[in-house]
Amino acid sequence: MRLTPIVEALRVWERKEQADLRTQFLALHQELVNTWATLSVGASTKAFHTIRDKVSAHTEVRHVVDKYQLIDIGALGITWRDVGSTVQSMQRLVEIIGMLIRGASFAWDALDHSLNKAAVGFWGAKKVP
Repeated sequence: MRLTPIVEALRVWERKEQADLRTQFLALHQELVNTWATLSVGASTKAFHTIRDKVSAHTEVRHVVDKYQLIDIGALGITWRDVGSTVQSMQRLVEIIGMLIRGASFAWDALDHSLNKAAVGFWGAKKVP
């Protein structure tokens, strides 16, 4: 049979491909872990968690000393720059997760367009970076 050298060559190629993919996966996974570690301790992350809780979990009060106080989102100190830098950091995380799980990507142009509208409408920004 003359197929044996061809089959063996295909097996060698497949093992190399698996090793290359394993190396790529491990590098992407490490980048994901490192990027998340940096983002998760960011100064604005706690404020974003508070907004998330208020909007999605309807936790609009917080217990302070012996009283409940309403949460004032304006007092959290989030700026348009915080939103932009957080979204920029999240973009790479989403890309990595997509690549690791299913080789997917994200339509960042559509997100940028929506955020620009929000910057002008909510923050009154004249120029959006």
